[in-house]
This record gives sequence, structure tokens and C-alpha cells, in this order.
Amino acid sequence: MLSQHLGQPIGLDDTGYESYIFEAEELDRTIIPANYQSYLAKHLDIMSHSYIYKELIVFVLYPLTDSSSKQTFIGLLHKDKLLSYRIITGGI
Repeated sequence: MLSQHLGQPIGLDDTGYESYIFEAEELDRTIIPANYQSYLAKHLDIMSHSYIYKELIVFVLYPLTDSSSKQTFIGLLHKDKLLSYRIITGGI
């Protein structure tokens, strides 16, 4: 998603990476669409992975459950503004 947005390949050495587990009530609701907020609200713990390149962030959110119907949110942020996103059902 990041390479597509920039129109050029990006190496992993050029990016930063972070992962966190947090409670659903801690979610920053200003950058997540309402339909996915309501989905995450049904779960206790959320996993987050962030890939950072300059001012762009690709982040992945999903509930920590073993469900095969799990919905994964992948979003692209620039300066705290959601540029695009996808919701994938069934895992990545």
C-alpha cells in the first residue's frame, strides 16, 4: 500500500516498525471509520502493527481472537489523516 501510494518501491531498511496490543476502549476513534470501530468494540484486545516511512504510516489492526471471520483493517495515514483503507475478512 505504501509503495503504491508513493509510486516507487520502499525497502524495509527505510521504514520503522512498531507492534502493540491494547484494549479496544483505548482506540483512537478519530482515524478509524465508524463501521470498523463498532466491530472492534465487540472485542477486548486489539493488535496493532505500524510501518512508518517519513510522514506516512501504514497500520494494521485486528482483534486478538482465533476467529476465521476476523476482520483486519489496513490504513494509510499522512499527518493524522486517513488517506485510504481496506478491511479484509478472514485474515491477511
